[in-house]
Amino acid sequence: MKQLQNNFTTPEQSERLLELGVPADSADCYIRTDSCNFNPSSLPIDSLFKKNDVTYTQFEKSLQRCDISCIPCWSVGRLMEIYGICMGVEGFFYCKGNFIDEAIRRIEGSAKNNLIDFSKLEE
Repeated sequence: MKQLQNNFTTPEQSERLLELGVPADSADCYIRTDSCNFNPSSLPIDSLFKKNDVTYTQFEKSLQRCDISCIPCWSVGRLMEIYGICMGVEGFFYCKGNFIDEAIRRIEGSAKNNLIDFSKLEE
């Protein structure tokens, strides 16, 4: 069976997204960065910035009390959703390579050209 690609951002990709201005609270997953090394785990979030959900910032603060550290992590689906919301487009995009890399490439290109509006994630 063909090995499937990773469907979550790596720590390096997550840092790159944060540097581009993607809000940490738009993440739908997290990666632990302490000595306990798990695969990406889902956050208790149903949708972007829904008021009843736990944001990444709130979740991270709760972990700090237990001396657990983490960074935000995005699934490929969430990156596609973020791109669609912020660019005002609907539908999926196709790529021949890694979907995570393609989503980040599109977000990065749009951010560098001031075409993407992350404030739309707060609406």
